[in-house]
Formats: sequence, C-alpha cells, structure tokens
Amino acid sequence: MHLKMPKPRLNVLIVGAGLGGLSAAIAIRLAGHEVLVLEQASTLSEVGAGIQVPPNSSRFLISWGLREAMDRVSVLPEVMRFRSYRDGGILNEQPLVPLTEEVYGGPYWHCHRADFHKVLLEKCQTIGRLTVEVRINSMVIKIDFEAPSVTLSTGGTIGADLIVGSDGLKSRCREQLLGHSDPPHLTGDLAYRILVKAEEMRKHKDLEEFVNKPAINTWMGPNAHAVCYLLKDQGYYNMVLICPDNMPGGVNVMSADPTEVLEFFKSWDPKLQKMISLVSSVSKWRLQNGTEMASWTHPSGKFALLGDACHATLPYLAQGAAIAVEDGGVLGGLLGKLEDRSQLPALLRAYEGLRKNRTTKIVTGSTDMRDILHMEDGEKQKRRDAVLLADDIKPGFPNKWRDPAFRNFLFAYDGAREVEMAWERLRERSGSGAAGPSSQIKHLLIPPRHNQGLIVQQLIKRRPHDAIGAARALPPEAHEDISNQRLQLPIVPPPLLTPFPNPPLLSRASSATRIPGPRHQSRILQCAPSLNALLKHADDLHKTRIHQIHALGVKHGLHHVRVSGDLGPSQPVHKSRVDQHLPGDEVEPHQSREYIERLLLAEGVAGGVLVGGEGTVEAADERAEGRLLAELVQCRAVQQRSARSERRRCEGVEEPTCERR
Repeated sequence: MHLKMPKPRLNVLIVGAGLGGLSAAIAIRLAGHEVLVLEQASTLSEVGAGIQVPPNSSRFLISWGLREAMDRVSVLPEVMRFRSYRDGGILNEQPLVPLTEEVYGGPYWHCHRADFHKVLLEKCQTIGRLTVEVRINSMVIKIDFEAPSVTLSTGGTIGADLIVGSDGLKSRCREQLLGHSDPPHLTGDLAYRILVKAEEMRKHKDLEEFVNKPAINTWMGPNAHAVCYLLKDQGYYNMVLICPDNMPGGVNVMSADPTEVLEFFKSWDPKLQKMISLVSSVSKWRLQNGTEMASWTHPSGKFALLGDACHATLPYLAQGAAIAVEDGGVLGGLLGKLEDRSQLPALLRAYEGLRKNRTTKIVTGSTDMRDILHMEDGEKQKRRDAVLLADDIKPGFPNKWRDPAFRNFLFAYDGAREVEMAWERLRERSGSGAAGPSSQIKHLLIPPRHNQGLIVQQLIKRRPHDAIGAARALPPEAHEDISNQRLQLPIVPPPLLTPFPNPPLLSRASSATRIPGPRHQSRILQCAPSLNALLKHADDLHKTRIHQIHALGVKHGLHHVRVSGDLGPSQPVHKSRVDQHLPGDEVEPHQSREYIERLLLAEGVAGGVLVGGEGTVEAADERAEGRLLAELVQCRAVQQRSARSERRRCEGVEEPTCERR
C-alpha cells in the first residue's frame, strides 16, 4: 500500500507588517506553514488616507475569506471620471459597477488604509484555529541568508526556514541582499493628502454630486493632478493632489497649510478649490521610487523580497498595494505546493519569475500614466482631451482604465492559475508526478464518451508530454523553453460530423506560430466550445499575439496584413485599411511591442476565440525593441457533410479547411 507522505511545514519569518507583509502572512499560513511577522514600529497601524483596492487584489482577499470584512469598511465607486482642471468638465468616464465584479470577478473597493490594515491584521490573528504571530518593536539589522536567520537591534537572533523581506521602500532587507546602501530616489513630485468630512461638503449644493454617489474623480492639469473619492460609508471624502515637490531636503512627510495647496491650485476648477478650503489640516508626502533589482531572491533559496521592498511603484495607477497583495498570494500559493524542503529554492525562483515581469510593467505603466495626467497646456494636451471626449477606444487610449487591453492586463490577472502553471512546470522538469492527460483535460466541455472533439498532442525533442500540461507549465517569458516546444491542436468537428480532411493545426515552434481559424466565430463556438479554454493556455505562451492578429485581419476583410518594426511613419502598415487603428508618428519605438499587443487585444478576441484565417506570427526576443512581424492569409472554407440533426443546427455555417488562398 502506498502511503502519502505529509507535506513539510516551514517556519516562515516575514520582516514588515505592512499590507504586503500581512497579505503574505495570511496566504502562507493558509498554505499550512508557521508564520512569524516582525515589525519595527511600536504599534501596528497604517498611516496615510484612502486606498484603492482593485479587482486583481480584491479577488485574493475574497479567497482568504475577507469579503464581508472589506465590505464593512469600503465604498464601491460606480464610475471613474476624468475631468478638465479648468472647469471640472467631464472628459471621459469608465463604469466600475457592475463591470469589475461581473467581468473580473472582484469588486473595486475604496477604504482607509488603516481599515484595510486592520482587516488583514485581524485575519492573521483569527484564521480559524490557525494564527500568525506578529511582534512589534522588532527591528531587523542583519540577515544571515545561509542559516537563515535575522539579528534584531536588541541583539537577539531568530532563525527560520524561509525569510521574506516586506519592509517597504526603505527596505533594510533589500540593502542586505544587495550588499550595499540603496536609498530611494526622488521623483520631483509630492502628494498632498486631505480628508474632508462628507457632511461639510453636503452643505454646499455644488459639491453634492461628489458625495451623493460614490465615484473616482480625477482632475488633469499642467504638472499636477487630483484624485478624489468617498471613504467609510460616505463619512469622509479622500483627496490626493500631486504636484511638483517643494519640500525641504531630508524631510519626506510633513504637515502643510491648506492655503499652500490653494495657492498652487488657484487656477483650477472652483469646486476643487472649495473642497480644499473646507479642511483645516493637510499632510504632504514626498514621492520616491526605488531602483529596479536584478533579482529578488538569494542564491541560498531561503530568502525573497516582496512588495515595495523590490518593486516600489508610484501612485498614478493605484496599484502599489494591489501588486503587494498579489505577491503575497502567489508566494503563499507556491509554498502550499511544497512536497519536500528541497523544492524551496525552485519555488522561490518560480515566484520571482511569475511576478517580476508583471510588476515591472506596472511600475513603468504608472510612470507613463503620470505623463498623461500631467500634460501641460498645448497641442498634445488638446489631442489628449479630444480623444477622451470622443471616447474612441483604441490601444493607447489616455484613460488606461478604459483601454480594454490595459484594463485586462491590470484587472484580469489570475495569480492562482499562474501558481498552477508554475507548479506543473516544476513537476515536469523534475520528472516526478507529472500530471497525465486525463487529469489535465477533465475541465473540457466535450463529453468524455465522444472520441471526437479537440485532440491534443505535443512533440518535444526528448519525449512526448501532454500539450496542455506543457502550456500551463511554461510562463510567457520562458523563451529558452518555448524554442524547444512544438504544440499541435488539431481541430475536428463535433460528434456526428465528418472529420476535416487534413485538419488545421495550432502549433508553436521556436518564435514562429502557425494558426488555423474558421471564418465564422459562431462555428468555432458551436463545434468546439472547449477551444476557448485550450487556447487560453496557448495564449499564456506567447502573450496574446496570435488570436488578435487574426481578428484584426478578418475584421477588415484583409487577405494580407504585415505589421513590422516600430510602427512609425517610415514603416506604414501595408493594405492600409487598418491605418485608422495606428497612431503613426505618435508611437515611440520603445512602446511598439506593448502598443501592438494592446492594439490586437482591443479588437475584442482576447478570450481565445479564433475568428478567421491562417497566418504566421513571428516575435523578436523580449530584449529587442518590440519588433513584431505578422502575416495573415485568409482560408477558404468548404461545407462539411453532417448527420441530418446536425445539418439543421449548423445550416448556413461554413467549415474551415487548411487550404490557403
């Protein structure tokens, strides 16, 4: 009889009891490990004011059983509005309710940082019969990465199996890992933080709109912007006003007089000025940033960084705390897979591999958003406002939350699925316990009694594996592995239909991909409803470049589309019926790869449905300037014979072949 060995239980030490540290503590404790959190402060609390909790983080919180607690302390904004700084005129709106819950599976909350922190802390203290120990007045001054252990300012030493550094922007853990001082650098901006009592605002008729219905209101102006929203069941109105830094050297947080704020914003919307005039105290915070790190983990495999300690981001996308929660959720999920202590180094490498690329893009995107919000008056600003007013949604749309490609990138992140993909990859690499095809495809919608449907094969130089398992196991950045893969997904019709002669294939070989697709979306949904799920796994391998290229060409009835280089005026798109989708000389070379991905995502086929054509996609190495070559050739379709019942249901719908025009 085979006895299943119990999973090892680690002693995990987390340095820092902020939002990211407590999130990691919850996830790791729920994974079955012992957790000790060390906090250097004398009290456990969060400073600051309001915080936004978008769905990419709220889904983690809900999975930890925090829905009810967060609902009690939060507000659900109904809409996000972008306004002109001059008169407050609305330039663009993005609905949030019910969009975020229905589409992304989680709410978009607003709450006070202190309330958010309290919810996490209470969860740490009451995870059923499990608890997380949190110690205050515990400043870590030294880390022994090999032991591993930490030395406290009191002289004591604490050992563990794993140490997680989550001590924020001024992280001592980061400096210990780097081996040298690494202070944050100035950005040239500061943030005024203000809380206004909602009842005071209701006394002014022209301010009622801001407190009667929850919404995010953003005023955009020269070198500055303001973000305002309700908190605590309409008890307070949170205001964050960001403008050029005027703070003295050596000071990062200080109080300010409201007249100072009014002086800077004196030419802005009178309603905004009136809100500022209703407060008696203001705090201002110098905005600082960190340097991108080459690695977040130690070679010993016993230490990792998390949150602002390794990827501090500016507030222009409101994602700083959210990606720290993501870090904690992913790390906890991976540690929950641990079967042997020897796997810990590989799991930490997987954690960094899953998180680093995404967080780097968000950090960069936040900086880019600053440029959009802070445009000075002029032709560029007029074009931005005109695009917002027209609400002509295209990739690169100034309201990034309304740009479907970028919004999906932010909100649709599925950390739990990423963990599963990474774990299966590790198991296949180790050759132990690799999941077989039956366990991999059990979620498909095609009934198991039918032997026709989607057939999945994979050919690797060394040995065959299940294609779906391989697809899930490979993260997008694993180019060295992708170059050795060839995935084939023959598409055959549903039961009772004659199989296609020479069925089309979806294949991945090195950096080139060949994909078939029927001309009719309805047909693919009808014949193979599970193709969506399968293609979503393939989508993880090459970052959505395939389906969107096909959709773009088919939408415009093109026989041939070529998109290459930097998308500048010197390299126009041939067959220029798609020129209207390209911003021409407004695209910078370093934006080209991200731009084309957003362009294709915005065509509405990001869910994995092929809607036409057969083509080839070639993508340059990630380190290149984003060159993307796409060639699309439509397929001819031929009518397939079917049984009488199927003929009635499918009447008038063509079947694809692999012939090329």
